[in-house]
Amino acid sequence: KVAITQGEDGQQRISGDEILIALGRTPNAQGFGLEELGVRTTPKGAIDADQFQRTNFPNIYACGDVSSAFQFTHTAGDQAWRAAVNAILSPLSHQKFDTRCIPWTTFTDPEVARVGMSEAEAIHRGIPYEVSRCDMAENDRAVTEGEDYGVVKVLTVPGKDAILGASIVGPHAGELIGEYVLAMKHGIGLNKILGTIHAYPTLSESSVRAAGAWKRAHVPAGRLRMVERYTSIRRSRAKSRLLGGSLAAALLAGIVLGGCALEAVTGRGKVPEYAKPNQQSSTMEGSASSGLADRSGPSDQASGSNSGSLATADQQLVTSPPDQQPATGRYAEVLAAVVDDQGLVDYGALKDHREALKAYVVSIGSLDPIVYKAWSRNDQIAFWCNAYNALTLATVLENEPVDSIKDIKGVWTKLQFQVMGTGLTLDQIEKDKLIGELKDPRIHMAINCASMGCAPLRAEPYEGKQLDAQFDDQARRFLADPRRFSIDAKAGVVRLSKIFDWFGADFANGYSDDPAFTRSPSKKKKEAPALAFIARHVDAADRAYLETADYTISYMKYDWSLNRHRQPSAPGSSEPPRVGSGEDASAATDEAK
Repeated sequence: KVAITQGEDGQQRISGDEILIALGRTPNAQGFGLEELGVRTTPKGAIDADQFQRTNFPNIYACGDVSSAFQFTHTAGDQAWRAAVNAILSPLSHQKFDTRCIPWTTFTDPEVARVGMSEAEAIHRGIPYEVSRCDMAENDRAVTEGEDYGVVKVLTVPGKDAILGASIVGPHAGELIGEYVLAMKHGIGLNKILGTIHAYPTLSESSVRAAGAWKRAHVPAGRLRMVERYTSIRRSRAKSRLLGGSLAAALLAGIVLGGCALEAVTGRGKVPEYAKPNQQSSTMEGSASSGLADRSGPSDQASGSNSGSLATADQQLVTSPPDQQPATGRYAEVLAAVVDDQGLVDYGALKDHREALKAYVVSIGSLDPIVYKAWSRNDQIAFWCNAYNALTLATVLENEPVDSIKDIKGVWTKLQFQVMGTGLTLDQIEKDKLIGELKDPRIHMAINCASMGCAPLRAEPYEGKQLDAQFDDQARRFLADPRRFSIDAKAGVVRLSKIFDWFGADFANGYSDDPAFTRSPSKKKKEAPALAFIARHVDAADRAYLETADYTISYMKYDWSLNRHRQPSAPGSSEPPRVGSGEDASAATDEAK
């Protein structure tokens, strides 16, 4: 039998034993008196039920194909259980149907199974991702069974082992997908799958191999160098006699404990020589504002007890005459060369522009404070934002290799940099200058802490004359990313970046009088200013939802991995991982994220 199809590639003839024509299904919701009662239905004739399986009548519940977009027996069974429990125990029970981790299996030969997001969906929705895969030809059980065809492909968050979705093509794919359904449901990443013993020889080992492909692509270069150094010390008897066992033991402990012991030996992070405050410089009086979480998190505040200037006598800079203007042109040269269109940094290229970055950092260190005081408020804000971002770049470059800015001990609260002849920390620039003195919360969309969770680094310096337009563009870019802001209207949840949790109080400056939020009892007082700020920088539909809907607020986990630009690899490869991107990031659903 032959089926003739007409598509984009023209007419095709497909031969087979039988021809199956799938026309779809229509819900059988007629003849039960629902129309007379006024039970709502969808335009396609399905019963309209919420995530608790309730209709518009609180004592009438619906489940399965008659009310669900997921016409599977396994989803119908899950909905039936939730509907029964909710009907019997309401209002004590509110069992919600979870659409995030629903397995799909097509029982062809070979079987096709998936859960979560597919690669095509990620590209279409503009969600960045990495791909790790394992061919079934690498699985010994598949080889011995003569079924060594197919593939396991896993999508993860760039730089993280968090699973966005998994697809399997091959024999028993429907059986194998269960491990990924469980992992996504309970937030289990590829690292834990890799560390779990699977029986040999079984097809399930393919999950371990896919996790191993991810791990090989994310081996921390710094740790490898530590291992190499440690083994070099062990091989050299002369070095062993000279150093004894203490340094080797410290290095080994640093490897095992994630570098903590090594930090105890080497101390805090390093400040570039050209950015260190002069010994004669006065330091900022007082400390950063208390009561606000800084970008370092609790671990950085608790680490170390030393205080005061870092500079020593042999590290002093010769005091230079005050500069009249910062070398912003050199900084612009750096940003244009190393920042991509997603606000990520090519730190390899940054090394080639070290001198230009140094010229700018030196110029802000020797800027005449009298010149600064004569500037407009917007010029002053632009200066401090540029200073914060440039000093962060210089610090990462000085302390490479690092996988996260938090690997640099004391980076926000201990390391001091010379700005206008004064020793300041990054924390003091942010909290004392930008928030404390200039009181502009928009800077949280502008300053970049070298982390994926932070606002994107702008590929141009901030300028006072166009600062408002630049800040508005930064806010729109930040909020268009579903990893920083998303609305799940069906679940009644608004998900926000952790930045709005840490610094929500800052948005009271300029955004505390929006009646759409200040008068609504469903919005917490703490969150109202941040919501008002967000509403001004999202599209009309999202703004209307934020202003009128009843919803809860959830804060996303912050991604501290380094904001490193990654070159895309050839399709289908797993090393190095491929990073997908698209144009319409705001269209991504929470299920895709």
